[in-house]
Amino acid sequence: DWRIKSFFRYLGDIGHNFKVKASEKKRKKTERLMLRVDQILDKINQVGYQNLTKEEKKLLEEASHRLSDEKKESK
Repeated sequence: DWRIKSFFRYLGDIGHNFKVKASEKKRKKTERLMLRVDQILDKINQVGYQNLTKEEKKLLEEASHRLSDEKKESK
């Protein structure tokens, strides 16, 4: 029946759109993280690692783990 096929096609489109939006959200979050990491690395170049705040050091560690995990997932 054409209505059933149409319904399942509609559900497939919804699933695809959800995946696209989730992927875009993840990409933007990674971009923001990398921007912040770049800022911290610039600060390291200017004043040294020892002058970073605890939050900045923690962010660098978290970013390292996250990017490492993403690299493993892409293999």
